[in-house]
Amino acid sequence: MSRVWKVYVSLITLLLLIPVGGLVAWRIGLVYQVDGAMAKIRERGEPTSVAELELFYEYPPQEQDATLLWRAAFSQLDRQFSEKRRQLQPICESFPSALEDWPEEQDVKSFLDEYSHVLDKLHEAADLGGAARYPLDNFYPEKRGPWWDHYSYFDAASFLLRTEALLHARQNNPAGVMKSLMAINRLGESLKSKPCGLSQIVRGGKSSQLIEIIGHTLHHVRFSDEQLVELKLILTSVNLCENPKRSIIGDRVLDLMCFDDPSLCECEHVHVETVFPEDKLLYLEYSGRVIAALDLPSQVTLQKCQEIQDEFSNRARGVDRARFMMTILHCPSFNMPTIMYFYNSKRHSAVVLVVHHDFVEIVEGVNGLRVSWGRLPKTRDHDN
Repeated sequence: MSRVWKVYVSLITLLLLIPVGGLVAWRIGLVYQVDGAMAKIRERGEPTSVAELELFYEYPPQEQDATLLWRAAFSQLDRQFSEKRRQLQPICESFPSALEDWPEEQDVKSFLDEYSHVLDKLHEAADLGGAARYPLDNFYPEKRGPWWDHYSYFDAASFLLRTEALLHARQNNPAGVMKSLMAINRLGESLKSKPCGLSQIVRGGKSSQLIEIIGHTLHHVRFSDEQLVELKLILTSVNLCENPKRSIIGDRVLDLMCFDDPSLCECEHVHVETVFPEDKLLYLEYSGRVIAALDLPSQVTLQKCQEIQDEFSNRARGVDRARFMMTILHCPSFNMPTIMYFYNSKRHSAVVLVVHHDFVEIVEGVNGLRVSWGRLPKTRDHDN
């Protein structure tokens, strides 16, 4: 081969290596950017692995820890309970007004008597304050089962307590109703510190069920002034908007596990075989922006998350979806703040309902006493 040909071959080889080398350098740069983004997350004290999440998910003070009591109650809510609940649920959903007969009342009482030992555990947990730290089984592939397995126990326990509250209301037992309502509230709030989006949605669902039962019981029992104050305190002492940040931080750990092992992805119709570093970098960028927005006031958070979601949607339409599939599948929970704000608004609406009921009840009582006594009472108890 002549010297000229050697020069030509060398030049061609060099020209081919330049883009390949540039691509390799770009890939290495992306990996360094991902490592840098992960390091910044850890610097903020936020977890990036299950081991770190276990430390992030703190235990309640030992004297207030009701975890074992809640779980002991859950363990008694078996398949047999589910079948009886299925039969009883239509009866409870058609709860009659105060003036109507309730032919199934004895069936409801028998059901509650059968599970009185479970109710005792639930009330014992609630009386302790209800704080709990549940296992993070859904973050461990070898322990993970259907997502509803764990949360179905909360729904079953809530049904038991709601049924108890209805029976107390039917029997005009305001103290019993208050005890049941407090237990429902603390059952939901036992999930407060769990860093998992689904846990917070379940927590919001228990809040909605509490409000529904309050609406039923207000028309059946006459609460004392002290009980109405306590009822309003139950509703206002919980801020469902304060924990979406923890849940998204926890969900990010789960998502990062899927980036490292795509087989963990639970999407049935999409299979991701290769994860690109630019995909993970995009996910870290958007999840970080959503988490940062959660430090803002609620209304500003909602607006900011909507802006981020709109930007992400527009950007996702203009990219190679195959290269950013994991981010598209596991995009940050933009809607979590909106969902929890909705649940929180329902609690505030319920406070208005209680206040309105209290006002109407007082006006009716005052007008009745004005007629019968010829004067106004000094207190609401009519004993003066």
